[in-house]
Amino acid sequence: MKLNIFSTSTIVLNHILCFLLLKYIKPSMYKFIFVYWLIGCISITAGLHRLWTHGSYKTNKYISSILMLFSSGTMQNSIEEWCSNHRMHHRFEDIDISLDPYSIKHKAGFLWAHIMGYFYEPTPNYASMQKKIKKEMYDTVWKKDKKLIKFQHKYYILLAILMAYIIPFAFIKILTKEDNITIIAAILLRLIILWHTTWSINSFAHTVGSRNYSKNHTSGNNHLLSLITSGEGYHNYHHSFPKDYKCSENLKCINITGWLIYMLYKLGFTSDLKIAKVKRGDKISNNITYTYEK
Repeated sequence: MKLNIFSTSTIVLNHILCFLLLKYIKPSMYKFIFVYWLIGCISITAGLHRLWTHGSYKTNKYISSILMLFSSGTMQNSIEEWCSNHRMHHRFEDIDISLDPYSIKHKAGFLWAHIMGYFYEPTPNYASMQKKIKKEMYDTVWKKDKKLIKFQHKYYILLAILMAYIIPFAFIKILTKEDNITIIAAILLRLIILWHTTWSINSFAHTVGSRNYSKNHTSGNNHLLSLITSGEGYHNYHHSFPKDYKCSENLKCINITGWLIYMLYKLGFTSDLKIAKVKRGDKISNNITYTYEK
């Protein structure tokens, strides 16, 4: 396997710089780190995951644009790459680990699922299949936001640098007049925490948790993980019913993203919220019926 120099150096350098600058972080930065971490989390869960990977709801161009900008600032790749990779994960989990970008069944196991999978270039076979999936997604779930997604993909590196580093730096500097090195340290720590928050779904959610919807795949349900990831921890349910906007059986659980999408629905900003028409204990099939939130 060929090392992905850009991805590896981005991950490694940010971790090293963050570690070296940790001593400069002050308590005045904790609020910023938490708020911008949470915004980043939601841009991934509500945007990259539930909207653009699974098409579990619809929204207007303004919400889509906001989600696009903030997801760029998570530095987890463009919508096109992130979502097609995640669709590969769902399609080939436990079927063909060479086509699952972060398979827990890889020989490197937990480490591969959590971080190592990002260090390598895709194989020709993987790249070919991903290309087919991208075309399929542009014809379906990305159709409405096609121009936005293509724009972000084209200018992704610029948008990522602006939203991850430059704009947060300027915003904090204007508000707090804090030392430059303190602001940089806070920006880096937020980014590292956010990365590991997302990666924990690929690793911990496929290692720990109950499998009360399907025992045919490795994903598990975990309340603590759902708290940390803004509602993505009910992973056994999600892999059983991937288009359900809640990613959980209901919203009577720790599901910040589900609550937000539902609240925006009540305010008229989201629509066509898909719900799996199934009860616990029902036999899982490939022909899942979905209804819509009322």
